[in-house]
Amino acid sequence: MKRAALRDLKVPGATQTVLERFLREGRSAAGQRMANVVLYGSIARGTSGPDSDIDLLVEWMGDEADGRQLLWPIAFRIWAETGVDISVHVISPERWHRIQALRTAFYENVEREGISVAG
Repeated sequence: MKRAALRDLKVPGATQTVLERFLREGRSAAGQRMANVVLYGSIARGTSGPDSDIDLLVEWMGDEADGRQLLWPIAFRIWAETGVDISVHVISPERWHRIQALRTAFYENVEREGISVAG
């Protein structure tokens, strides 16, 4: 997994704006519970098209359900206002370690193409 500042990513302008907004609003609402945010999928690979969503893995310090309850409405509101879909996967460090140990396809994809954009 790589690390990158948002300003250094080569993504379409609208995508960058939406991603920055989600991170800003998410951090404002969640604070340090959003321990890390990883961009993965077609945008991270550089193969996105006009209808691509923004795939994010959020490492959440605390109960995952609380993270989903807090972050999914932010993603939905941004989609409703911009038409850009943000797919948010909230995962605790403990569950991420279990997924890592199992070497699931999801884990392999995030490790191979993921870009840590906050954390």
